Amino acid sequence: MVIRLSLSDKQKYIFSEVSIWKTMFYICLPAVFGMVILGFYNFADRLLATSLVSDPTSTLKAMSLSSPVFLFMNAMGALFSLGGATRFGVAIGAKKYTLARKIVGNTITASLLIGITMTIFMWFFQGEFVKWQSAGTLNAITSQKATDYNRYIILGFVPLIFSWIFSNFLRQEGRPITAMVITFLPAFLNVLLDYVFMGPMHMGIKGAAIATSVDQTFQALLGLSLVVFVFKESQLRIQLSDLYIDPVISKMIIIIGLTPFSRYFSLTLTRMTSNIFVTHLHFANGVNAGQYWIYILGGIMPIIFLLFPPAFGFVQGGRAIISFNYGARNYQRVKQTFYLTVFLMFIYLLLVTIILVSIPDKLLMIWKFKENGIQIYDKAQFLDALKHLGNIDLYNKYKNATDNQIISWNGSSPLAHLAGTVYVHPIKDGVKGTISSYASLSLMGLFFGTLTLYQGCGIGKWSFSLSVFRSAAGILMSFFGILIANAKNNIVYYWIFQGPVTTILVAIIAFIFATYLLKRLNKDSKIIIKTNIEDKI
Repeated sequence: MVIRLSLSDKQKYIFSEVSIWKTMFYICLPAVFGMVILGFYNFADRLLATSLVSDPTSTLKAMSLSSPVFLFMNAMGALFSLGGATRFGVAIGAKKYTLARKIVGNTITASLLIGITMTIFMWFFQGEFVKWQSAGTLNAITSQKATDYNRYIILGFVPLIFSWIFSNFLRQEGRPITAMVITFLPAFLNVLLDYVFMGPMHMGIKGAAIATSVDQTFQALLGLSLVVFVFKESQLRIQLSDLYIDPVISKMIIIIGLTPFSRYFSLTLTRMTSNIFVTHLHFANGVNAGQYWIYILGGIMPIIFLLFPPAFGFVQGGRAIISFNYGARNYQRVKQTFYLTVFLMFIYLLLVTIILVSIPDKLLMIWKFKENGIQIYDKAQFLDALKHLGNIDLYNKYKNATDNQIISWNGSSPLAHLAGTVYVHPIKDGVKGTISSYASLSLMGLFFGTLTLYQGCGIGKWSFSLSVFRSAAGILMSFFGILIANAKNNIVYYWIFQGPVTTILVAIIAFIFATYLLKRLNKDSKIIIKTNIEDKI
């Protein structure tokens, strides 16, 4: 006879009763696989965009400048979906099902209102944002490409938030495979639409952005359809009366959601400040090389986004297990989950590090960088180079010229005067940046594991503080790196400070945070931190 468990009994069995390895395998593996697919389609999106357009160089620069916008959109998705899902998991673990439905309703309502507001606001200010990031070093064509890409990406803001909601709430409900499918199927749609829009339809970089927005809409509708028509016992099936804003519940959600929000926002700030800082970097000969380094970042970051996301699968799975067991006051299980999450992330990120430092040149060759050198082609950089070389006659001749009169890639126009002086080697420089920045990547496993522990336990203020520290340290160290790199005429200093120096500093602080909380997690604890806000509902 087959015994069918109720949803609540199944959740208890999966999250609390089987071995921790089996639980992690069941919950994390689909999440990891889903993040692999997410990383792949983001990479494929960038690869197709640079392969199917007439000017891949300006396209790569434009997409590099656009990544902070997409990361911020994901930060907003994380704020409500992960904050709400964590509180939802704690409520289910404590068998407070009425509260769980209210959390779902408040998450959906707040997400809709904030998403619409941010879409309108961000749409109108993209042009200024692109110019601010690039410090005015971009030519008009690249600047317009970045602005267009951002605006069409923003159209998928609300659907992206809801795709996050359905994916994370279903995983928290004990349906990890369904959460994976919601990510898996739309990814292939995105790649197909990329090819159609940028290939036969010749829509250029706008086609890539539109394909992404359509993908996010399909993902949100797929999650909604499964909840409404398939999962009849789902605790996500709420009433219209649950769709309102309750200040206390919203505070519960935001306090926890600030941690994953700040993690993604940290990535947003890191990319944005990197784009800003590198506009002030120089070549060894002292010539300003702003948009060249944006070009290099545009080649490095898609590779990182391909290899890094699976690590977040362990974070998502670990957080779901921790929040349920914290709500059920099973603190030993919480500690086991933390240790295993950190271990798995460390091993995975160590493998990523080995790949990055072993074959960075092979990875960067994907973008077909011109290994024998490319020329600076922006008017401002061209004039800066002439002043640096002391060629005042040429400077006076071309200072009033248009970009089109100066731009050249074949060395037959005014840039030929600088042959052998401003030629650069993106493969060699990209290899330096990749190895210098990510040699200590595996230590980030401790940082993300500690964030997962604090967030899963509902300790939002401390987890948020740790995440903010990560952002501040990254920005400060990057600033020092810029100063030293220009003073020493060696770009490696910048990569080292914004990479290993920041990582080691953050890992030390994360270790202190983790040690403090783990000492207070024991079988005799009642409530470690005052989190009885649920009792006020």
